[in-house]
Formats: sequence, C-alpha cells, structure tokens
Amino acid sequence: MMLTGLSTGNVMSTSYQVVIGTPLSGQPARQALIADTVKAAGMWLGSYVAGWGDIAVLLSFDPNIATMNGGSSANRDIGLVSAADGRSYRLLQDSVIAEILQGVDINGAGTDASINVGTTNLDRYYWFDSTLATAGDIPQDKTDGFRVILHELLHAMGFNGWLANSQGDYNGSYISVFDQFVVAAEGRSFFTGASAVAAFGSPVPLTNVHLGDNTSFAQGLLRGDTTLMSYDYVPNGSRISLDPVVIGILRDMGYTVRDTQAAFIGTGEALNTAVIGTSSAGFDIVKTLDLTWLSFTGRSDFSYLLTNEQRLQFTDLNVALDTGKDEVGGQAYRMYQAAFARTPDAGGLGFWIRAMDSGFDVQQVAAMFIDSNEFRSAYGSSFSNDEIVGKLYQNILQRPGDAGGIAFWVNVLDTRAATLAQVLAGFSESDENVDGMAALIGEGFSYLPYGA
Repeated sequence: MMLTGLSTGNVMSTSYQVVIGTPLSGQPARQALIADTVKAAGMWLGSYVAGWGDIAVLLSFDPNIATMNGGSSANRDIGLVSAADGRSYRLLQDSVIAEILQGVDINGAGTDASINVGTTNLDRYYWFDSTLATAGDIPQDKTDGFRVILHELLHAMGFNGWLANSQGDYNGSYISVFDQFVVAAEGRSFFTGASAVAAFGSPVPLTNVHLGDNTSFAQGLLRGDTTLMSYDYVPNGSRISLDPVVIGILRDMGYTVRDTQAAFIGTGEALNTAVIGTSSAGFDIVKTLDLTWLSFTGRSDFSYLLTNEQRLQFTDLNVALDTGKDEVGGQAYRMYQAAFARTPDAGGLGFWIRAMDSGFDVQQVAAMFIDSNEFRSAYGSSFSNDEIVGKLYQNILQRPGDAGGIAFWVNVLDTRAATLAQVLAGFSESDENVDGMAALIGEGFSYLPYGA
C-alpha cells in the first residue's frame, strides 16, 4: 500500500519535547504519562500540519487551578498589517507559529510553548492512559486528557488573541495572527478567513478565541462534541480529532494542513509493508506511548502514523519494525548477533529476512549459520559443550554464565535433548536477549531487501 501526497519542499516533520516546570507532587508516574501524552498530541498534530522545528513545551502542574491552559511562550513584531475589521495593527507572530512555518526559533534556548495543568480536579475529572490507539477505554465520567492537550497545543499554534473578546471595542495597537480574521457584528464576533468560512459555510462565530457562541450552540453548531476548539462543554467518555473548521482556521493562519491524518494503516495480516515513494534520507521512527510515527528531517513531510505495519519500503532501503520476540525481523537481526557476535550487514540481513519471510524458521537459520566459516571463526572449529555454552553466554548475553545455567545447557547438549542449532536459537530468542537488544532495534532497523 502506498500513501500519496508526500511533498518535496524545504520543511520537515515537527518534533516535540517536554520540559517539566513545576512538577506534579508525589505522582512521578502520572507526571511522566502526561508528559508523554503531550509528545503524542504534538506528533498527532504533526500528522495534519507540516512544519519546521523542535517545539519545546514547558509542562507545569498548578495546585491552585482546576482546568488547563496553554499558549506560546514568546512572540515577535513582524510589521504593520491590515486586518479584516478594516483597521491597521502591528502583527505579533507567536514563537510556535514562527518555528513551524519559518523554522525560526525566536525564543532561543527557552521553551516555545507552555501547558499548565490544574491539579485540584486532575484525578477526579481527567483520564490519561497509555493506550491512545483506542478511545474505547475512556470512562464515561471522565474527560479525555489527550483531547484537552490537543486543545491547549492548538492555542499555542495560534488560537489566541484579543479582538474576539472586544466585540469591536479593541483599542490596542497589536493583534495576533488569529486576530487578523476577526470581525464584530451585532454583538457577536466571527472568524472570517476564507478557508474557515468555506468549511463552516459562513463566518465562524466565536467566544473569545474559541469556536461557537450561545447562538450557534442553540442551533447545535460548533458544540464540544464536534470540534476540538469549541467554547462549549467537553463531553466525557469520548475523543475527537481535528475537524474541518479547525483545519480551515489553521490554513488561514498560514499552515500547510491535510484534510485527513497522514497515516499508513496495515490490514492486520501476517506481513504489511508501507511503500514510501521517496528515499530514506532523514527518516526517524518515533514512539509515543502506544503510537508509532514515521517522521523526517530536512525535507517536506508530515509525521505519519504507523498502524499494523511491519515493514517500510523506501526507494533505497527497507526498515523492519517487526522487532519483538518471535517476529521475523527481530529474529533475523538477533541471530546475526548471536551467531557471529557482530552487527549484521544490511545486505546479508536482507537475504535472511527474505528467507524467513518465505518459511525458514529461526532454528533452521541457526543451523545454517553454525555451518559457516564465520561461526567457526567466532566460536572455534572444535569445542567441547562446556566451551560452546560459555561462549554463548559471553557473545549473546554479554555476561559470564551462572553455574546453574551452564550446567543445564551443557546437560542438554550432552544428552542430545536439543541440537546446537536449537540451543543457539534458544539463547538468541531468550527474554534476556530480546530485552537487551530492544534498546538497539526496538524502534526498527534498516536493511537492504534481497534482490534490490
């Protein structure tokens, strides 16, 4: 399957990092979960919005408030502009907009955005969990924390300003990028950007920098169950993503935005390969909680959500994501390390992945590796069972064998309860080795497909 629409300009996938300000007292695990949720929400927005930069988010926990708030950390004056209300103002561009659109970090070493999480009702009202791939587990009496974090990051991306609060009485000299499109009429405020108007069908009613007002809510429009940026209540027990009106406003503010999420979604069959129609230059695999993303640096791309994908096929190489226990990609890589005590070469790895995809199991591959000059070079051409077991511990598990373990495996070989190939495969796929290799290959590894 191939996802079309990869662009080729000079921007890159936006990344997110979190800096803790005031910590969440006494709950380090929950603090870490919320920080990871912020990263995941940033990557989620990046799967709709293309841009530059690394957005640093200052995450603080406030025991004096019950809700959350977010915004940009700095801004810059970029000159005089004419706004939709017919007046001229000095335009202030926020730090997040500047970095995503132009790659300009106006805040230097400081953070680019901030999110303050109120803790007085944090456990009572908000639901944060590590399984973002499904929304079915959100309790009906809790508000989805992921949705609220998306909302606050959108404030940082430009849903902020002053004109919508004033209903035509604003006397300031400065406006935000959002404010450029705000007008007042008959005691109401509206966003008039062309893309937003096209999505909604008319100027979009506002309450401050949120979508909707009492009139639209009474009409069933722009309510909290239909748009992330509604001023209406946030319904419990549900999750929503970017809607057409929010996407339209982001486009009016200058962002490049997709109508649908950038994603490769596999069928759930034994092997799914996402065909990427570009080279692998600058690719990165990013994991946020249970979500996996393909992102790029130095090229124009979004962040791509990967679901049920085992392999990525670029024009110059492949990437294996099936690295877990009993998964072909991981088995092939670990067997190379186990049998030859070295990092696999990309071409050879591609050959053996192809062989295992075609039906060879890990014990058959182990037998063929044992019958090779390189194995004999690593382990010796003649050895006792005591010697080979000792070397298996050192070469594969990177430690001396314990007395009980050595005695067990030597007895297995002495009594011929298993072949050397079966023992080698057992060491290679042991929980200890799989866990130990996870830091190296857990997020995927590249190889050259056989025959390429």
